[in-house]
Amino acid sequence: MNPFYLDLWQEELYDWERLKSKRIIDSLLKGIEMGDVFEPVFVWKIAHWDTNYCLDKEKIDPLHPEWRDGGHHRAFAHYLARKPLLVVVSKKFSHVPLGLFSIREIKFDDNVENPFSSCFGIPCLDIEGKLRKDQRYRQ
Repeated sequence: MNPFYLDLWQEELYDWERLKSKRIIDSLLKGIEMGDVFEPVFVWKIAHWDTNYCLDKEKIDPLHPEWRDGGHHRAFAHYLARKPLLVVVSKKFSHVPLGLFSIREIKFDDNVENPFSSCFGIPCLDIEGKLRKDQRYRQ
């Protein structure tokens, strides 16, 4: 499918991560402010509603295949900046999957530095390494 811009203030986007890293959000907001172009975020279209989408949690980051690229931080940063988010529909669903909540319900938490340091006691993602290797993030 072709990429298009999703207005997060007019349409509903569902997410499954409640905590967002302040460092990543800050760097993305700087990039948005400076006019950076970001990779599209893959989303699932929720059937029966014209304006409901959820983040695709199965998408692999093409630059770093060991990472999932759900687009959580990019989506939240674009929502905060009131800028449309570039998305691609990768799948269609008949309902909103359980455990998701609206991006409008995400609370920015200043105390979260690395929400991915462990998932169920297992190390998941090295945020510091991602910031060093991935040029999408501004320091």
